[in-house]
Amino acid sequence: MTKVTIVNTGITDDAIDNTAITDDALDNTNTTDDAIDNTDITDDAIDNTDITDDAVDNTGITDDAVDNTGITDDAIDNTDITDYVIDNTGITDDANDKTDIKDDAIDNIDITDDAIDNTDFTDDAVDNTDVTDDAIDNTDITDNAVDNTDVTDDAIDNRDISDDATDNTDITKYIVENLENTNYWQLNTELICDIGFNKKYPEVLVTVGKEHIAWFKIYPDSKTVQLSAHPDYEIGKANGGVRMLLMHVNRLLIGTTMNALLSAKIAQNGSPIKDVSLDEFPITQCHYDDLRGISVLPPSWTHADVVTAGLDGLICVYNSGSCKSVFKQHLKGFKFLCVDMDITGQLLALGSRDGHLHILEWTNDFWDEKVDQKLSKDRLDVVKFSPDGSMIAAGGHDGAVYIYTLRTKIDQSIAWELHCKLQGHGGAINGLDWSSEKVDDTYLLRSTSTAMELQYWTSSNGSVMNINTWSGKLEWTTNRCKVDASFAGALCGKQLHAVDVTALDLRVSDSLLAVGDNKGNISLFRYPCINSAAFSHEYKSHDIVHNLCFTLCGRYLLSVGGRDSCLIQWEVL
Repeated sequence: MTKVTIVNTGITDDAIDNTAITDDALDNTNTTDDAIDNTDITDDAIDNTDITDDAVDNTGITDDAVDNTGITDDAIDNTDITDYVIDNTGITDDANDKTDIKDDAIDNIDITDDAIDNTDFTDDAVDNTDVTDDAIDNTDITDNAVDNTDVTDDAIDNRDISDDATDNTDITKYIVENLENTNYWQLNTELICDIGFNKKYPEVLVTVGKEHIAWFKIYPDSKTVQLSAHPDYEIGKANGGVRMLLMHVNRLLIGTTMNALLSAKIAQNGSPIKDVSLDEFPITQCHYDDLRGISVLPPSWTHADVVTAGLDGLICVYNSGSCKSVFKQHLKGFKFLCVDMDITGQLLALGSRDGHLHILEWTNDFWDEKVDQKLSKDRLDVVKFSPDGSMIAAGGHDGAVYIYTLRTKIDQSIAWELHCKLQGHGGAINGLDWSSEKVDDTYLLRSTSTAMELQYWTSSNGSVMNINTWSGKLEWTTNRCKVDASFAGALCGKQLHAVDVTALDLRVSDSLLAVGDNKGNISLFRYPCINSAAFSHEYKSHDIVHNLCFTLCGRYLLSVGGRDSCLIQWEVL
């Protein structure tokens, strides 16, 4: 909690410590030049005694004769002294009190004319201080200086300040006089960075800090200060901090450090930010780091059909129809490369760059982590839920496919456990598809790798399946594997080569194949496209197309570009 305090002291020039002092006035004593110790003394007068030249100790003494002592001319009291020697001390003219001093020296100190009390100083100096005219109390100061401080005129209380400055604070001429120093206001903020008066409205005080801005109104008559406006700029942790502001007509646009563009309607009358609130949905809301994970959502998710996950740890959910962000959650420290959701919309599986599989459950409008399991020493590039949501397949850069299954333990608790590890690829896994229906009471899984290999697996026991022995027709829930005879013309045609392909997806209803490559192009083919001379429409998008997918309705195609942190939505016409 931080206090904002305003302190005011009305002080007139040359007024110090409730004492009116005129030039040469010291210690409440009116003295003239050569005046010492509250005694009017004429030249060569010492110890409250009117003494004529060569007169000592109220005794008339002639030259050379004093107190049984052999002394030279003008010697007195067992001391060899020169003219005007008094009281056992060798001194020159006007010397007093047992001290070798020059003219007008007093009390054991070598001082110039009119010096008093143990101090070397110039005319009118008093009290142990080298000062100029009107100096007081142990301080080198100029005229009207007081209390141990190097200050200019009207300086007070040990500070280097300008005229009318008081109590360690630089305050402009807009200070309201006679406010008591007990007036303060508490702000719910950790730090106040600056404070100042509004130049246009002197009675308004503004404070700013790391996380706040506030306006205060000062009332001189009642000697009080009141909070005038303290807008709440809270935009949510998932959006990051404010990076830029822009006023446009009657709206305030806010750009954030997490690549979100927010909007708020400002007030038309009074303070423009009074009672302001952000719009329910951001204008744009995406990632601020490498983005590769994207997947479509089942119909169970209300007002959303696409989810993305990136190396920034952000999970974003969008509605492609309205082009709005529906939900955003930041898991700090996580670096996601792939994502998929089960058919119920309650479970989310993500693969990370450090080889971890994360399973999150939607609970109370929040993704709660249930599983964080290290599967591989290398990264996980692909994750897929089985059609019934009971299994998860994760493909790694190490060439292996890991199958996790949901099992019921002896105590009736349910947990995700590693079921099997499928090995046989010579390259990193870049595509996984589950069969739509079970075959012999088990789902089939197919996988492809960067070595242009296609494998079929039986998920129940993890064995390799010989697809050539299968006589029936297989349907797949997705078509993301990059090796298939039905689109060989797209992979090995005139426009593309298999090594250039980075992502693909098939919209079966309209027989449309979308292919992304490492040159940032998206090509649309008619499916099937077996002929190498197959024609396609080509569109430039990202620097590299890392992933793409059609929405469930088939109206839109979405692509992500990795380092550009960008999600692009295309409409199929």
